[in-house]
Amino acid sequence: MKHIVLRALSLLAVSGVAEGHGALTVPYPRKLEEQQYCPWCVGEHSPEQNPPGAVHRSTTPSSPCMGTSRLDENYDAGSYGAYSAFAGPGPSEYKAGEAFEATVVLNADHNGEARWSYCPHSQAEDEQCFLD
Repeated sequence: MKHIVLRALSLLAVSGVAEGHGALTVPYPRKLEEQQYCPWCVGEHSPEQNPPGAVHRSTTPSSPCMGTSRLDENYDAGSYGAYSAFAGPGPSEYKAGEAFEATVVLNADHNGEARWSYCPHSQAEDEQCFLD
């Protein structure tokens, strides 16, 4: 037991500070102007709607795209620091019904949940579009 605790403390000592929780690395996500070099920082915390301890699927973000818009510039591999080897562009275009690969890098897993949804370019990017 003593060796396990010592090993865990050693790993914590060299692991550094968690800069976020998770970030989409493939395909590159849209860049948030206020977070030029931090794709990990895009998102929000809503402690009233989404307190710790459980997944709250009914929580609605203030913006479905967290302040980004279609055709915004994307992050690039250089934005991911030590995780740049896991980052890359996706396909240049997506077709309905076609599969694609995505990568999400987690650097602090709190047993949360990610949700993927699609909103066609023919519709406004609002919460209802992503729910339908």
